[in-house]
Amino acid sequence: MPQRSALGALDALLGFEKVIEATWFFTERIEPTSLRASLSRLASRYPLLASHVSRRSGRHRSPLHGWEIRGLTPEVPFGVRTEAGTSRAAASTTDASRFLGVEVRSGAAVMAGRSQVMAVALTNFDGGGSAVGVRLSHAVADASGFYRIVREWSRLHNGDGGVAGGDCAGADQDGGSGEDGAPLLELRRDCVEAAHQVAHRAGTPAQEQGQEQGRADGGFDTSSWRGAALFHVIRALGPAPPPMASRRRLELSAADVLALRARCVAAGARRPSANEAVVASLCRAVSRALRLPPGARCSLSMVFDVRRAARLPPEYAGNAFHLLHAPATEAPWHEMPLAQVCALVRALALRPLQGNSLDDPLTLSGGWLAQTQMLERGILAPTGGGGSADGGGGGAACSLVANYQAHLPAFAVDFGGGECLRVVPGAGDALQMVAGPRGGVDVYLNLQLGGGNAEWAQLREAVLDPARGG
Repeated sequence: MPQRSALGALDALLGFEKVIEATWFFTERIEPTSLRASLSRLASRYPLLASHVSRRSGRHRSPLHGWEIRGLTPEVPFGVRTEAGTSRAAASTTDASRFLGVEVRSGAAVMAGRSQVMAVALTNFDGGGSAVGVRLSHAVADASGFYRIVREWSRLHNGDGGVAGGDCAGADQDGGSGEDGAPLLELRRDCVEAAHQVAHRAGTPAQEQGQEQGRADGGFDTSSWRGAALFHVIRALGPAPPPMASRRRLELSAADVLALRARCVAAGARRPSANEAVVASLCRAVSRALRLPPGARCSLSMVFDVRRAARLPPEYAGNAFHLLHAPATEAPWHEMPLAQVCALVRALALRPLQGNSLDDPLTLSGGWLAQTQMLERGILAPTGGGGSADGGGGGAACSLVANYQAHLPAFAVDFGGGECLRVVPGAGDALQMVAGPRGGVDVYLNLQLGGGNAEWAQLREAVLDPARGG
């Protein structure tokens, strides 16, 4: 009996928009046979990873409804290639797309059923080392779920709780544990539906008010034929993502992050976390690099995991995140004292912990629930904060999305390839922070800032010394 799982409207929307990808670089050669075997065990345990997206026949409320993933294919596509050079040299790239293989090229291809939801490529370098590239449809998982899935694959590869063949498929899909007692991933959407039902039974007026407010503030209804047509037009004519050639990486060592926190404290910030210190320093440095004029308004949005806040199972690997937006500033970030920018970031980071409730759309879990319920009704909510630095975003001269992923288990992966040198993600939000080597943080700036190497060196200096300019 094939495995099936209905996709929520949020899953479908994300599936149209993006394929999540990352490449792991290792110092030693990985054997293709053993890696293919462990990938088969992963597909056996989680059949939905070896699947296609399809749409049920019949009439549906909107273009976001009626979608499901079906485990009809026994294997995840797996490619092997050889390249000249070494993995150490290749790991220095900011664009690792050539190590990702040819499958799962785009969200549109996945949603059209032309590509499976997941694909893997192994590159062995004739000078030493390997690269493992993984692509996964955003309809299946968010970044947190993506890295959890690859970590689970690594566990199976090393025999940690893995059992051969399909013996465990049924029990594991029911949310059990492996032979080592470790929690297994949950890919079904049942827990999300349960959270919706809890709020629905509560019948809270705050939820209804939040949904109607979203419609009034610029959301549009895709359930009509005009709305459905507009949805497809927006997808077809929407702006292309920035070219990967314009992306830059700032490598922060663990010592650099500690120094940033210390400088923020010296500037008057109160015990900033790594997240707060890095994001605040980046905001000021980018604001200066953009040469924003005096009085320019700046808007910051941050991505938050809602698993705990919305009482979803911690092992849930589907889409479970929400954007929270800080009020626009009255001056460019680089003209504000560092402690003030840190306080702005901290206030945003603490909002999920203060009075968080499913029945309040202004909190993290309530906002997530209100947005997903609006999507289930076919209404696309306004984006709020934004993610550009070109004048968009509700009147703000600079509107950025900061996605701090450095706490995710990207380096908790071992396929017998020796030391993991670096994990290079695909293009993401404007400020994308991921785990770097040896406890550091790699910052990817998906912004078209322009300028040559000298300007980028100045930006790095401004990040490492955020006290400059105020």
